[in-house]
Amino acid sequence: GIAGAYAHARQEVARSLAGVAIAVALVPPLVVSGIGVGWFNWEVFVGAFLLFLTNLVGILFAATITFSLLGFSPLAKARRGLFVSLAMVTLISIPLGYSFWRVVDSQRTAETIEGLKVDDIVVRDVVATRRAGRKVIRCNLICPAENDNPWEHAGSCQKVYGIIRQRLGEEAIVEATVIYRSD
Repeated sequence: GIAGAYAHARQEVARSLAGVAIAVALVPPLVVSGIGVGWFNWEVFVGAFLLFLTNLVGILFAATITFSLLGFSPLAKARRGLFVSLAMVTLISIPLGYSFWRVVDSQRTAETIEGLKVDDIVVRDVVATRRAGRKVIRCNLICPAENDNPWEHAGSCQKVYGIIRQRLGEEAIVEATVIYRSD
């Protein structure tokens, strides 16, 4: 935003450089949001479109401040533009804050469960998300391959599920892959 505003304010600076910088910030997230629509994947669409809006608002806010500092309008007239830009930054901060909270919550959940050991099973590669308001935990359960009986660890796997729910303090969907390792 600053580069674009400065390039348009000064004749000696190539305007195409600012256009390229802005295009790099806006086009990729817009393309990915289009792909999300094509795939009917609304999580991809919302995430990419939020990034597009964040970049757009950031560019507009930085350009507004740059034009004001370069003296393109008196401060009295620039106040309205600054207020609108600040309001847009505030509005985009709400979904960004929510998105940040979800990332932090997922990371904390994964750290709570990662490395959990129940009997001879170790929980690894934990990925935590939310689906329809419920936590979804995807993980690998690493078991020793003492014999070829795949049902040998079924009771321990059930115990792992119970301990995961207990550690989280809430109901969760656990999708686990059992991996047998040989020492």
